[in-house]
Amino acid sequence: MKKNILLIILLVSLNMFSQNKNDEQSNNFNEAENFLKLSKQDNINLYGAINYFFMAYFHNTENNLGIISKNKIDSIKPIIRSILVSKWNGKWKRVNPNPSSKGDTFIEISNNKLLVSSILSDSSERKIILNEKIKFHESKLENTLVVDEFWDFELSNKEIWYFVMTEEINKEFLYMILRTDRNGITWIKHRPVYRDEREVNIYKNEIKYERVK
Repeated sequence: MKKNILLIILLVSLNMFSQNKNDEQSNNFNEAENFLKLSKQDNINLYGAINYFFMAYFHNTENNLGIISKNKIDSIKPIIRSILVSKWNGKWKRVNPNPSSKGDTFIEISNNKLLVSSILSDSSERKIILNEKIKFHESKLENTLVVDEFWDFELSNKEIWYFVMTEEINKEFLYMILRTDRNGITWIKHRPVYRDEREVNIYKNEIKYERVK
């Protein structure tokens, strides 16, 4: 008798857990749809939409809402990528934490190219460090840990970079972060940057650049 009671309690608990999980998925999906509607007035709401679709997908990847959420993510992702690249467009100069540095490093970003160069203080000659086509890193959705990974750049040497842009007192800054090195080692799982000559600065793998153009 006791075994039967315990079995009934277990089944009821599992059913309630499953129902709660479905309710959470439905709530996240509805929030995503609301943000998607708002994005017609302001595309910043696309970020909210993709985040909620991401959560809805992982509640259940195989049911109808999970499949629709995945399709929505796939359609929103390239739009946000295009928006981000347009914001990052321009020339950025490294904010060097070392006053004794003997040169400057620059990042130049266009719609299809990423250029990193340096100029020594005793020379006007520019040295090209990297000249890459813009290529976002692609991985299976089920292997993606956070939405920010959708905005990672993949270089030809297999390094993966991540960018964060901020505004501080009428100035714009771009944080460039090394997420994964060329050997496939992940250095940081949140805000990652490029380390010129493998230097370690600020947040270990993060380098700060200021917009100059």
